[in-house]
Amino acid sequence: MRATVPTAAGAPPQGRRRRFRQWQHSHALREVLRRPDFRRLYGTRLTSQCADGVFQASLAGVVLFSPESAGDPAEIASAFAVLLLPYSLIGPFAGVLLDRWLRQRVLLWSNLLRCLLVGVVALEIATRVEGVPFYATALLVTSVNRFFLAAQSAAQPHVVEPERVF
Repeated sequence: MRATVPTAAGAPPQGRRRRFRQWQHSHALREVLRRPDFRRLYGTRLTSQCADGVFQASLAGVVLFSPESAGDPAEIASAFAVLLLPYSLIGPFAGVLLDRWLRQRVLLWSNLLRCLLVGVVALEIATRVEGVPFYATALLVTSVNRFFLAAQSAAQPHVVEPERVF
């Protein structure tokens, strides 16, 4: 005979409760994914995150595996600064500025500006531009991205009801 854990009267056993909670979460996710505005925002976020990851990996590749710099410690420190500074310097102010601007315009213009700046970085890599101009442009890309991500996060409550966010 198997031992049972005492439960409240009428409550399903632990395994059933866990499956029920998982079902509730998956059901809520399906309901949210049915909304076209949420799917559009979510697709934009996934695309943006993937592009940001490719940019960061390519920046690391240029700095770490470039035969000219050969992994120079100053170059590596500059690359890390470019990737991390926007979180500390721009992140705290992005939300304040977003409250004053239209979020849709911030999403549109920051993405277009970021696309243009990534093209400039690619051109700098192709023409072997190094040093301050290269890192300044890369810093601008990651800084503009902070505004884009903050605007997406601020837009989420407008496409999902608060009780659906888990």
